[in-house]
Amino acid sequence: MTRSTWQRCLAILAVTAATSALVACSHEEARQAADEQKCGPSTSKPTPSGTAPEGTVPEPGPDAKNWGRSDDCVYTGPGDFTLDLSDCPSSFDNNAGITDEEIRLFTSMPHSGALAAYGAISEGIKTYFDYVNDNGGVQGRKVTIDVKDDQYQPDQTRRNVEEAVQSGEYAASFAVLGSPNNLNLRDYTNKNCVGQFMVAASDNEFGDPTNYPWTTGFGLDYYNESGIWASWIKERFPQGAKVATISIGNALGQAYINGFKRAVAQTDGIEIVDEQTNDVTAPNVDNEVTSAAASKADVVVVAEAGTFCTQTIGAIEKSSWDPVVVAAQPCAQIQTTYAPLGKQGLTGNGTNVVRYY
Repeated sequence: MTRSTWQRCLAILAVTAATSALVACSHEEARQAADEQKCGPSTSKPTPSGTAPEGTVPEPGPDAKNWGRSDDCVYTGPGDFTLDLSDCPSSFDNNAGITDEEIRLFTSMPHSGALAAYGAISEGIKTYFDYVNDNGGVQGRKVTIDVKDDQYQPDQTRRNVEEAVQSGEYAASFAVLGSPNNLNLRDYTNKNCVGQFMVAASDNEFGDPTNYPWTTGFGLDYYNESGIWASWIKERFPQGAKVATISIGNALGQAYINGFKRAVAQTDGIEIVDEQTNDVTAPNVDNEVTSAAASKADVVVVAEAGTFCTQTIGAIEKSSWDPVVVAAQPCAQIQTTYAPLGKQGLTGNGTNVVRYY
């Protein structure tokens, strides 16, 4: 090898090393930039669009000042809860769906099919967000929500949510309806660090921040609600009572009945003498009501949803059977359950429900 060739080789090695260093630097910068996007706050501040009048939009609780981001990627919450955004996938963006003017959410619920009546929930959500927006929004940002129809079919709910998440246009889901629907989502939303907030279902499983930190529940859970039924029946029938149950054949109905059975096992004097379950695709519940009536039970527990609530309560009212009726939360809505009864010349009077606020 000649001297000039040797020198040229050193020069090439030097250039190669420098290039490698530059590549390494650019990779490091890219990683830092990705972390900043993943964990960082919005790069711009919202412009306040008004100030909420005192007493209209609830103020944060006094402990809220202790919750929030404790370093670049870790958020802290009550009960020593922590959430590390650096564990999220590379596609995660903490600012997805959030602009200077808007916080964009999405939900999925039935607007067609047997349980379409529950689509009215989304109208209530929109009405409340309109109220919040009219009073200044959230730090000056308007809160909007896009609603997707799933006919209460868990597979369609999953497709709706995946489409929304993959679009990168939303900050979180809000009040997706249904027990089986939300249970079908938890692994996906938590793996992708997507907020599955205020799920419109009350299963105990939706209060598990250790395993599912991106999922938050809402409302009184089924086990505690059904436990209240058992306590109330015991008070109403201190000498004992025979109970029949009529439930929808899905996770919601099963959770209610399992919870009620657990409570009954711990309550003296209550006996479940008949259990009826209808398929979610059934045209009506006439056969289930007829079979339950044959038991001559003192009490009937109705763990139904949607039009099945109206059908069950109406069929009992039209029959010669006169039990005390205890209905689950999904049957407690005036507009979706009792208004349709009125159109049939029925009332639903005497139905007992647990209400909470």
